[in-house]
Amino acid sequence: MNIYADRANYYDLLFQYICTDYHDEVVKSLFPIIRDFNNIVEIGVGTGLIAERVLKLKPNCNFTGIDISKQMLDLAKKRLGNKIKLVESIQK
Repeated sequence: MNIYADRANYYDLLFQYICTDYHDEVVKSLFPIIRDFNNIVEIGVGTGLIAERVLKLKPNCNFTGIDISKQMLDLAKKRLGNKIKLVESIQK
């Protein structure tokens, strides 16, 4: 069983409302690297909090998010709809 399966909602609430500056700082540090690229892949996309911020800065990019947790990806799908492609990785 994936360790994030029962923690997805808690994780999302924690990072969405308590650690609000964290994701902004991550995207701020990444943007000089990704600004010239239209295809972006985030490994460990989780609930899509970083992807959401990247898409505000680059709304027309092709964004793919990969995660091992279906529950995390379900929350990312709720957050982002069809703005990004979400892929569940198989955990071995």
